[in-house]
Amino acid sequence: PKSGAPGRVAGLVYENRTRRPIAGVIVRMVSTEPEYEVERIDARTDSAGYYEFARVEPGSWRLGIVSDRLPARYAPPRSSRLVTVSKRDSIAVPAFELRPTACVRGHAAWSDGYVLDEAAVTIAPYDSTQFSATARMDGLGDFHACNAPEDSVMVWMHLRDGRSYGRSVRLDNGAERRVEFKPDPLERMEGCLLRVLPVLNDGTPVPRAQVTMVGRRFEQGDRPALVFVREQVADADGVAEFHVPFGVFEILVANPREGQTGRVERMVVDADQVGAQPLRIELHGTTTVAERARMRSELLDRAETYLYVWAQ
Repeated sequence: PKSGAPGRVAGLVYENRTRRPIAGVIVRMVSTEPEYEVERIDARTDSAGYYEFARVEPGSWRLGIVSDRLPARYAPPRSSRLVTVSKRDSIAVPAFELRPTACVRGHAAWSDGYVLDEAAVTIAPYDSTQFSATARMDGLGDFHACNAPEDSVMVWMHLRDGRSYGRSVRLDNGAERRVEFKPDPLERMEGCLLRVLPVLNDGTPVPRAQVTMVGRRFEQGDRPALVFVREQVADADGVAEFHVPFGVFEILVANPREGQTGRVERMVVDADQVGAQPLRIELHGTTTVAERARMRSELLDRAETYLYVWAQ
């Protein structure tokens, strides 16, 4: 419904380092009032980097940059602004500061010499309010990306077996950087066999228990950083085996039939552990399907967070 007394919202968009205004950027306001139909209104910055929404109905709005309409030389911010407009209000929004983009080129091959193709790549910025950039290895094991924020500091390569390897690299506008990856195949990876044994508090094994595992390891010299994610269902005897790299792990185990759960919050796997390592995890309590889904989601979200936190 129209109030008859709309407000006004205005602001600036400029380059963060030079403070130079950026023209032609599409800024969008999206209404967030739950009882009303969603409304979207757009404005474009002028040569001074200025945009204005002259007639904005009172209420709550989300304000952000339309990333797919942004000039390629700038990286879009991942965060938006919440704006509450009152009748006949006039709001000056803090400026959006956009970062120029930079280029990175790389190559990956297995340690036995075979080309590693089709692996996904994430380029993580220092400023976590910025979007990461993505790329993919081609058939020769090469990738090239020029849409990364200029303050990017980590390049991550993601393998299908749950491993993500990271190299620190400081990108800069106008200077291309190069990174190389040479991972071992999973069966030759430095690590150990971890045998997870879910049991109830009376020692009864839990068949078909759901196991979610997240690990991480810092970059050290020539050894890249690592984030490891793996999910598996225990067999009929209540055993789940994982070939895991050296690092620090968090584990969540759930009984999908009766709702018990068990956790390991910090387990170190290092070179002192040789052969198959048994890990007995006791499940207790009861949880709903929704609660177990939330616990699993929180653990998996932490793996994604590591790609940013370690870059800082």
